[in-house]
Amino acid sequence: MRFALTLALLLTLTSFPAAADSVNLTCVGETTFGTMTFPGKPILSIDFAAKTATVEAWPPVRMYDNEYMVVFFGPTEIDSELRGKFNRLTGTASIDTRTRYGNYEFRGQCVPAKRLF
Repeated sequence: MRFALTLALLLTLTSFPAAADSVNLTCVGETTFGTMTFPGKPILSIDFAAKTATVEAWPPVRMYDNEYMVVFFGPTEIDSELRGKFNRLTGTASIDTRTRYGNYEFRGQCVPAKRLF
């Protein structure tokens, strides 16, 4: 049992790129908008060299990271804000989008996206 846990942790740690790379993550979880909750599948792109994070088609925002966590936040346009965090060890993500139309909150898991070609 301990060996399987160690192997799973090692595979998780080595599946994420070094700090100089960029990575695209596919996420699965729940999105909440007001009182409604529905399945969410955002794509999170992290550029470690440029120190930016992008969610879906939103403009990139400033990103800070260490060996365990990636945190990003910033204004995206007038009256809008994007912020979130991604745990590099567990893949857990929390993404909040504040707009003039309402607040979207995503909670879920992210894994590196696989290339199609």
